[in-house]
Amino acid sequence: MSVYNNDDRHKEHSTANELDGESFPDMIDEYDIALSDNQVIRSTEELEKINIDVQNAIKLGKLNANIGIAQNPVPCKIRKSEEHSTKRFMDRGVTDEDAQSYVDNAVIMFSQHDNRNLYISVDGSSVLVSKTGILVTVIPAKNYTANTKYILGHILKVEEFLW
Repeated sequence: MSVYNNDDRHKEHSTANELDGESFPDMIDEYDIALSDNQVIRSTEELEKINIDVQNAIKLGKLNANIGIAQNPVPCKIRKSEEHSTKRFMDRGVTDEDAQSYVDNAVIMFSQHDNRNLYISVDGSSVLVSKTGILVTVIPAKNYTANTKYILGHILKVEEFLW
């Protein structure tokens, strides 16, 4: 695994946006502010291995087939919550700040086919956010799912999630 500081990620992210012919300076600024200085950035080879492990886990019935493609977490500023989910967040004791923190401290992100990203933080909290910044759902660590535990324990090898 490689560790980049914010300056390196900013240059890398900025270059990628320029190559696509688009610029997202507001996202880059939020990215630099929101993410920690020592977030782990995985190599292409590491991500390929994770995706192979995920596909094998899907075949074994350990993970849901729509989990998505593992990627390094990308910047995301949560802009609002879907109306129907706000009550669920309150029932789970999760604030908007908690949800943003889970995104900011994600160890892995899964890009899903329906234009959403699933962020998983090292403590087991997971957040599903649309690519436009709408918070879809959040599950705090105390309510983590079997999918999250499997990803953290068996695929990312976070020791406290091994069983």
